[in-house]
Amino acid sequence: AMRLFELNDVVSALAGGMALPRSPAEALVHQVTLAWYLRQSDAMRSAELARDARQQLARQAAITQPLARLSARLFLIEAEHQWLDSRFSEAKVSAQHALTAFGTEDDATGMADAHTILVAVHSSMGSLTDRDAALAAAVAQARLAQDTERVDFLEANQARYAALRDVRLCDAVWGQRFAEDARH
Repeated sequence: AMRLFELNDVVSALAGGMALPRSPAEALVHQVTLAWYLRQSDAMRSAELARDARQQLARQAAITQPLARLSARLFLIEAEHQWLDSRFSEAKVSAQHALTAFGTEDDATGMADAHTILVAVHSSMGSLTDRDAALAAAVAQARLAQDTERVDFLEANQARYAALRDVRLCDAVWGQRFAEDARH
């Protein structure tokens, strides 16, 4: 499964491996993976890779389960680009498409990522109630996927938003969780 973020050297290796001979299906997975990891660090290259992958998907005769997941992941990449571009309503639509597609595939990790992008979009739009609901949904899906890396990232965001609202309440709710982690 794709991680939420990847280390620079891993991304560089992925980029360097683009030209290696692969089956068309493997090449497409590789391309979408690279587009996902570049979505914030190199949005232009990511958008280019995603557009090309979208065209390749459109040419497929049959959309198999792996292709359906790639298509859903592309919606997330597109949503992220639209969000970075301040096209918030478009980003919301793309993220919803991803959510529906990942839901159909029963892909909890993908659903967590879709909710995570909705968190960013709602936050930028100032819809804080929607933001918090999307964040709670993202945590729930990441837990279902048993993805501790995503759960940690998302709960850290919950703690951060809680701190912005009410420092004393935040400490009561999250103090133990993150104080213990800091000691390890």
